[in-house]
Amino acid sequence: MKRKEFFDRFVFVRKCVGCGEILPYERTKEAFCSDCIVRWRMAKTENCAECLRVVTECTCAPKGLRGVRSLRKVFFYHSKKYREPQNKLLYFLKHHSNARASEFVARELAPALNEEIAACGFSEKKDEVFLINVPRGRRAKTRYGHDQSELVCRALAEVCQITYCGCLVRARRGTEQKKLTGAKRFGNVKGVFSLREGTELSGKCVVLLDDVVTTGASMLGCVKVLRAAGVSEILALCIAQD
Repeated sequence: MKRKEFFDRFVFVRKCVGCGEILPYERTKEAFCSDCIVRWRMAKTENCAECLRVVTECTCAPKGLRGVRSLRKVFFYHSKKYREPQNKLLYFLKHHSNARASEFVARELAPALNEEIAACGFSEKKDEVFLINVPRGRRAKTRYGHDQSELVCRALAEVCQITYCGCLVRARRGTEQKKLTGAKRFGNVKGVFSLREGTELSGKCVVLLDDVVTTGASMLGCVKVLRAAGVSEILALCIAQD
């Protein structure tokens, strides 16, 4: 037995992010226990109220989110279901820098991403596809020490064999989006995002990822910056749409 396997089996403890149950070594790459994974899969079968398609096939985006080809997601977020595994996974990602959870989400997002890349004709030109995350607010990043969307992005880039580019930055500190509603969210992101100096994205395909999309205001702020940089195609991804 190799040293790494010994530590994985007998030293490191893996817990289900849904209920806290200790996971066996055989589930090293999983985020959930057997019971929670069933509930997670059930959440992925919910139908969209607009297009009536299963959530994992839905491409609907909030009305305010313009300039993207589609918005793909894994599940629909419902605040009242805070005890469900899918919501607990979101909270876990926000509060913990955890490779196992990030890689699990990346594998769940990968099929939709590959479908969209193929649909826009970049399957054979993956070197022209860049995966970019909507940067986390400075207060939250300072408080928790990580950007959950960036961690998922990096894991997804490895799974799909495309390039991760952390080129979007928050130019100024705005009010936390979750404290605002409706039109105020769109006004709050004006001038917040910018592109790192020297970034060249003209004519490229960009996959923009955020953890949760509600009104789409934060994502729209990033889309405007990317369009101004000459990006030809923008695909939007999120873990959950509220």
